[in-house]
Amino acid sequence: MKYLDKNKSLCSKENAEYVLMSADEYSVLQFSLDQLKRVNRERQNASRGLTPKKERSGYILLSYDSNTFKMSFQKNTASSPARRLLLETPYTIKVSYDAAKNFIMEDLEKLKDQLQCDEIIDKKDIKNSEKFIEVFEENDNIIYSGLELQRGGTWAVRLYANYSVVIPEDMINFKEDKKGGE
Repeated sequence: MKYLDKNKSLCSKENAEYVLMSADEYSVLQFSLDQLKRVNRERQNASRGLTPKKERSGYILLSYDSNTFKMSFQKNTASSPARRLLLETPYTIKVSYDAAKNFIMEDLEKLKDQLQCDEIIDKKDIKNSEKFIEVFEENDNIIYSGLELQRGGTWAVRLYANYSVVIPEDMINFKEDKKGGE
């Protein structure tokens, strides 16, 4: 049986033959990954007191404000007013930065309807000021800016929007009043 040499690039046919699999094998692996992500989200929801744990997205709004989103390109700088959001994710530091980013981008695609946005765009895909202007002038778009590690050991995602985002109740962590007041 041949194994994948992690030190070799997968760019060659020789190395790629080690990772080829049938569509059924891929489907099983994808299903298993989806189940692990679901269980992780539910555990994180439970540990953070989010109920119902099975139905919540696992994302919690930490901050939301108005800001200016700026990007520098080779010869110029572009900026635009934006809404800045910081969302705590259901992923902990046990998940690597790259894996967390991939999971979060997948999740954000699923949350587009809840966030009422047309596109989620990675900041790295904005290569010039023309693309910047296009992103900020067309439709309701959200820009993924990066991940931040929170004190509690969870990843948070920084987003910028070119519209006023209506935050779904699912992403708001209502704290119960422990004193019994209203």
